[in-house]
Amino acid sequence: MNELFFSALFIGSLLFGNPETKEIPSELNMNQTEFVEPAAKGKIELIADDKDKFEYKVIGDQVNEPLTIYVNEKTQGEVKVGEIFEIKKPENTKAGENLEVSLMNKDAEYASHVISF
Repeated sequence: MNELFFSALFIGSLLFGNPETKEIPSELNMNQTEFVEPAAKGKIELIADDKDKFEYKVIGDQVNEPLTIYVNEKTQGEVKVGEIFEIKKPENTKAGENLEVSLMNKDAEYASHVISF
């Protein structure tokens, strides 16, 4: 009977930790589980092209924080998914020149759109 008790105590301590120290093996501790969330992605859709501005709509995965708008790597404001935003057309554009509009979510790129003149 003593052997059975000590065997059960030994197996229990292996599975559930030492009852005297309240230690739980890390394999069984569910609080340490890490979930890797894929980066949110979307796209910028050009919806209007006037003589002095471009109008874009943001579509894609929903994010909690506003996205930062960059035009040729310069900050231009913030926008949320589903909203429309405007970018002024550059003056005196030359052939072969690009206008790159990017949306950043924290440090990751959410969407981008390039227009060549």
